[in-house]
Amino acid sequence: VLDLAKSLGTDMPGSTADYIAMMNQLQRQGVSSQDVLGGVARQAANLGAVLNMPAKEAGEFAAQLQQATRASAGDMAALADTVQRTSHLGLDPTGMVKG
Repeated sequence: VLDLAKSLGTDMPGSTADYIAMMNQLQRQGVSSQDVLGGVARQAANLGAVLNMPAKEAGEFAAQLQQATRASAGDMAALADTVQRTSHLGLDPTGMVKG
């Protein structure tokens, strides 16, 4: 987890501490450690960067998104891409989760 947080802190806007907090938030929201390391954390970070969300908020959003759609960690990349595309069309990402 620390290695992933360091990698995200280097590759994405934010610090390693931000991404550790994001991963903790993912797990508090019920995302398994395996899914966090399997791609959900990276997709949460990508969503946060594109949607201008703080890392911790992006973690909560990604967890809600995964739970609402029952997407696997491997499917999160495609799901995050869809959310990003529709948000650029003017749809509210949080409304997508509720829908």
